[in-house]
Parts: sequence; C-alpha cells; structure tokens
Amino acid sequence: MLKGRLAVVTGGTRGIGRAIVEGLLAQGADVIGTGRSAAGEVPKGARYEAADCESAEAVEAFAGILKQIKPDILINNAGINKNQPFTEIDPALFVRIQQVNVVAPRRFSQAVLPGMRARKWGRIVSVSSIFGKISK
Repeated sequence: MLKGRLAVVTGGTRGIGRAIVEGLLAQGADVIGTGRSAAGEVPKGARYEAADCESAEAVEAFAGILKQIKPDILINNAGINKNQPFTEIDPALFVRIQQVNVVAPRRFSQAVLPGMRARKWGRIVSVSSIFGKISK
C-alpha cells in the first residue's frame, strides 16, 4: 500500500496516465496528475496541476513545485510522437518531441531526487512507447 506517499503523474488526464493515477489512488497514495491546460480533469480523489511539457518555462515552473512538494513517486508519462518516417520529421517538430519526451522528464527527475535521497525512499518511472524501438 502507498498510504502516506505522494505521487505525481505527468500526462495524468487520459489514457495510460489516467489509469496510472487510478491505480495509485487505489493503492492509497495521494496523487497529483498533470496536463497541458490550465484546467484539466483527473480521476476523483486526485489533484490536478498544469505542467505543459512543451514549454521550457512551464517545465521549470513545475520543477520548482516538485522541489517544494517533494513527491515520493514520479511517473514521467507525458509524451508525444509523430508517426512518420524519421527522414521526414520537420526539425522544429523533432525539437518539440525531445522537449516533451526527454528534456521535461530529465528536469522533473532532477527536481525530485534530492527529496527522495533525503528520505531514503523514492520511485521514478519513465513511461515510453513502441516508437522507442521502431521507426519508419
């Protein structure tokens, strides 16, 4: 059981992220789910925080929140992909994908690690997709 543990799930408003939020709630954790918009919906019992992983400024702002709240569990779930041949991906889109899928999770992980180390307990899980293994 995770009673007394605080979990943060990026991309927690739909799909896999929403299911993770529900699972953590069922295990007794206090859960914060994030999404891009100012007003998002997470499962009942969870709290919502905006964290637009496409924006470097928003990522830094949310990293600051993470440092303050010191979660025990971080699930880096937010992600984007464009299903097209790699050779045809626009350079600006490639940068956007890296910002959401690599830069934001790295920054969020950096923000939570000091608290986890101090408590000698913590979990960071980074969710990926099949596109990490295949390409067109």
